Amino acid sequence: MEPLVAISGLVGDLGTGVPIEQVSSLEHDGRLSKKHKLNLLPQLPSHKFEYTVWHELRSTQVKGDQLHAPRVREGPESKERTFYELADDDGELIHHDRKGKERSTYRDKQENWESATKVNLSYQQLHQSYQVKNFMRILSRLKNVEDLTVIDNSLHDLSGLSFNRCQTANFSKNYFTSFKSLPVMPNLQSLILSFNQIKTLNGLRRFPKLEYLELTGNGIYYSHTYRQRVFKILPSLKVLDKTIKMKTDESGEPGDDEDKDPLDEGTCTLL
Repeated sequence: MEPLVAISGLVGDLGTGVPIEQVSSLEHDGRLSKKHKLNLLPQLPSHKFEYTVWHELRSTQVKGDQLHAPRVREGPESKERTFYELADDDGELIHHDRKGKERSTYRDKQENWESATKVNLSYQQLHQSYQVKNFMRILSRLKNVEDLTVIDNSLHDLSGLSFNRCQTANFSKNYFTSFKSLPVMPNLQSLILSFNQIKTLNGLRRFPKLEYLELTGNGIYYSHTYRQRVFKILPSLKVLDKTIKMKTDESGEPGDDEDKDPLDEGTCTLL
C-alpha cells in the first residue's frame, strides 16, 4: 500500500511562487473512497482488551499485590454484553466463564489487595460514578499498604478511609482542598500533595510524624510565611518542597494559626 499524507492543503511554493497542494497518491488517482478517508487506520488487535482487567482473563495466576501499576478502572455496561463472547484473533475466548457470586469471589481472591504493601493506582481515568465506587472498594481493602500512589485520579475526599500502616503517600494532581479530606494515616512519614487545591494548613496536625512534605502547586504554597508556618506545625519535618529545613524556616510569626487562611490576609508571595 502506498504511503498516505495525513493532511492535504497548500504547503508551500518551493521558491517558485506557485503554491503546491500536497495529497496522497491514492486520493490523487481516485482509489481512496470517502469511507477509507475517514478510517485510514485499522483497529489494533489489542482493542478487544480495552476494558479487560487482568483477573478477568481465562488463564492467569497473577494477583493484584504482584502488579506494579495495574489497570483497575471499571468498564462500561457495554462490556458486559459481550463479556462471555469476546474472542481473540484465533477464536479463543478472552474472558473466564464465571458468573454471579462465583465471579466476584474469584475477583476478590485474584486482587488480593489485603496483602499489598506497595500500591500504585495512578491515572485510572475515573470519569463515571460507578468507576469511582469500584475504586473506593479497592482502596478500602488496602489494610496493609505502606506505600500508596494515586496520582491524577480526580479524587477530592478520602476521609472515610484508614491506612494505619502507610508511611509514604503520593496524592498529587487530584482535587483535595483540605488535609482533613485525606485518609487517616497515623504513621505517615512522607506525603506528596502537589498540584491539588489546598489553601490552608487546617488539618495538617493529623500527620505529626511527617518528615517529608510537598505542597507545590497549591494555593497555600504562595502564602506569606508559608514555610515557617508549616515547620512550626510539624516539628519533625525535615524537607519541605524538596528543600531541607533552613534556619530561616524556624522563625514562625507570633500568633500563627493553622486554621487561619493566609490567602485572606491580602499578602502573597509570587515566585
